[in-house]
Formats: sequence, C-alpha cells, structure tokens
Amino acid sequence: MYLYIKILFWGDNFIMKFYKRILTLILSISFVFANIQLANAISSVEKIQGKNKYEIAGKIADKTAYKTAILINTSNSIADGLSASGLAGALNAPILLTEKNTIPTETSARLKNVSKVYIIGGTYSISTSVENSLKSKKMKVVRIKGNDRIKTSYNVAKEINSIKKVNTVMLTNAYKGEADAISIASVAARDKSPIILTNGQSIPFSTSGLKSYAIGGTASMSTTLVNNTKSTRLGGSTRFETNKAIINKFYKDAREFYIAGAYELTNALVGSSLSKHEPMVLVNDGSNKSVLKNAKKITSIGYIDSNIVQQCLNITNGIGDINTGIVKNIKPTTRTIKDGMYKVGKDISAGEYLITSNSGSYDSYYEVTSDSTGNADSILSNDIFSGTRYITLKNGQYIKIEDSTMILAKYAKAQKAKNGKFGNGMYKIGLEIPAGEYIIMSNSSDAYYEVRNNSLGNAEGIVTNDTFSGRRYITVEEGQYLILNDCYLIENE
Repeated sequence: MYLYIKILFWGDNFIMKFYKRILTLILSISFVFANIQLANAISSVEKIQGKNKYEIAGKIADKTAYKTAILINTSNSIADGLSASGLAGALNAPILLTEKNTIPTETSARLKNVSKVYIIGGTYSISTSVENSLKSKKMKVVRIKGNDRIKTSYNVAKEINSIKKVNTVMLTNAYKGEADAISIASVAARDKSPIILTNGQSIPFSTSGLKSYAIGGTASMSTTLVNNTKSTRLGGSTRFETNKAIINKFYKDAREFYIAGAYELTNALVGSSLSKHEPMVLVNDGSNKSVLKNAKKITSIGYIDSNIVQQCLNITNGIGDINTGIVKNIKPTTRTIKDGMYKVGKDISAGEYLITSNSGSYDSYYEVTSDSTGNADSILSNDIFSGTRYITLKNGQYIKIEDSTMILAKYAKAQKAKNGKFGNGMYKIGLEIPAGEYIIMSNSSDAYYEVRNNSLGNAEGIVTNDTFSGRRYITVEEGQYLILNDCYLIENE
C-alpha cells in the first residue's frame, strides 16, 4: 500500500526531523508492499487470444466446466449464431465454432468430455456429416433450425422455454441488427432469455405476460413494433450507442468489462457465455468508450488493435477525450513552470521534468495525482524536498508544486558538483554522476539516500534506501537515479 503524508510545518527543526523519519519509514513500507496499490489506474488489459476464431472460442470454453456445448458456424454468416447466447445461458454451455463439413481440431479438443451437443442452423450451415461424426462418438445431438434465421430464433426460444420458463425476450432486427444482437447477448446469457430475430416491423406472436426489449434504434426496430409489443427500446443511431444504452441499463455498477472488436462480432458472440455478469463493450478506433471510465479490470477477446486498447485504458485512467480516449498531443513545454497545479496533456506536456526548490531548506513540495479530487487515494507520488527532484509525468495526471520551479529535463542544465560534492537533490547516474562506487557523508544524524531505477516517484522504483549518520559506501549504475537528503556524495573518492 502506498502511504503518502504531507506534513504541515512551521520551520521547527524538530518537526523537520520527525518528517524525515516518517518519510523513511513510509518509503521502506512502500517498498515491501509495492504490489498493493490504492490507485485505481489500470496499466494493462488481460487478453483471451488464439491463432484463429476456433481457438479463441475454445479458450473461452476452457474457463468453465460443462457437459453440453453449442455448435455454430460463422464462416459465411453470423445469423444462426445470433440466437445462441440465451440457450448458452440456459444450458450453462459454451458456444463453440465449426466449419460446415469438418470440426476444427481446436473445437474437437473441447468436445472430448461432452455428452450433448446443440447444433444451431440447418444443413446449409452445418452438414449432416458433422452431425453424424458427433453421434458416432456417443454424443446426443440436437439440431435447432428453421426455414430462415428468424424461424431458427423462434425454435431456439422454444428450446430455452422448455429448459426454463421464459419471462423476458430480446427483439432484434434479423438483417440490420447483428451488432445490436451481439450487444444484448451477454444479458441474454445471464438471464437465460431468448434473442428473437424479427423483420423490424412486426412479430407473429404475442408478448403479453412477457417483459420485452426492442434492441436497436428506429432504423432497425420500428416505433410501431415497439408500441405493439409494449417493448422498452434500448438503442441509438449507431452500434456503439446501442451498446452503451444496454450497458447503462443492465450493468450500471459494473467494474469489470470485456471488450471486443465492433466489426469482428464472432468474438463478442462466443464471449457472451463467459461475460454473463460483466458487460461486453464493442470498441473501435475513436468509438465512444465512456462506459469504461470506472473499470477496474478489462479483458479483451480476440485481436484488437493496440491503439484501440490504449484508448480503452485512457478512458479508465482519465486520459484524453472523455468519450473516445484519444489523446491529442501538445507541443513540448519549453517554459519554466512555477508554483501551481497543472494537468498533464492540457496545461503541460508529458515527459520527465526536473523540479528545483526555491530555497535551501525543506520548504519545497510536489505532488502527482491521478485526478483533481484532492483525495489521498489519488496521490501517485509526493515529496517534501530540498535541492532537486526528477519526476516523469503521464498524460491525464496532475502535478502540484510549491516553493519550486519545474522544467522538462531535456531543457534543463545538467547538475554539477560544487567544490567536489553533490549535495541535497536527485541526480541521474551516467549524465550527472558517473556509474561506480562512492562515499556519501551525512550532514546530520538523519541523513537519507535512495537509489532508484526510474523517476516515477513510486515505491516500485526504489532499489535501495537508508537513513544513516556518518558515512556509507554506495554503488550506482548507469540509468539509475540517486536522491541525497542531508548528505553529500564525494565526487572523486
């Protein structure tokens, strides 16, 4: 756990010594517990990937225990598979992928311990030879089909109702609403509710006694259909708006999310059996990803471009545009920054800065935070210091400096020894102090040194540190940083 304390003091030497003792203790504790963080920032996305869509579906299946599986073919069309998610939820079964005439090895490996298989679609989608090969392995095979995708969805709904009485239905457009059906798939799996495909104008059955949702905007689901079925519309003018409306309705307090490419719908479909209790966000470059702002965990399904993944992380970490996560780079800040609070990426550019105290005493202070709330949990790094500090800032962060100035390190002059000594401050090894072994001497009984491998100011960066009096030998390597408080390094010894 990071513990950051700002001490308010009035120049009293006793309080200053007390602060330094506390700071050293904090740094030591932080070093031991460096992996426990208060900050909610997400630095990476977990991934479920494979060499092809069959392996991706297989890896999703591997995360659950099952004796029944559902087979669909998405090679030419995802149509039959659109209604599979509700059945997957009712059966607690994974959705696996097959080709028309052969079962890929990635899928066969996941069918070894299965006793029952549902095939969704007619023989045009999945051939009789595939069905017979499953039966030859003593599996019970149930094929659910219809004359078209709409009739197939009706028959899937009937099968779901035979397993668990249906009280909610999801209505989507069979021809214009594929992405809409995918967005509601996780909810259908969770609630064991059928996704019923329609022509967008009417349905040949009554929804009386059922809770009905019409998924999609007016371009795909007519107002007449919505009114006649007494449905609640969840939709927008784009697949992203519909996806957001569904998540806001059914996953209001979600903190864990799955993401999938908005135009590679197979990955999101097979992922619906896994993401029952967490929403599936459809993402693309520049798409609205604002639903991710409170995410504590994100898992991607299938390949997603690294720029899109970064945009998702930016949204979660409060960086860039609040809807898309796109960061507009600003020109490097060449001026000297004075006391105040600044937002990185807006007021100043990201990068490594050198902060210099205005006085020789410990009156200077800096604080880096993840937001502007002022809450202790948002503090990423802080220090009361004398001399200098290097700090690396990232877009979306905030920095506050007091009794000091700050400039991008690449524009700062390299610090040099005074009378053969490096005193209070922070120094780059290899640039300002050559790598090697040195003697450091204390100026008081509360001297402190710290060797770091980065300038982020976090506990993970600490290589070694100590409070001491007298003298110490230290060895520093190129690329490291050295902090000296109330002590000095002898340049040539």
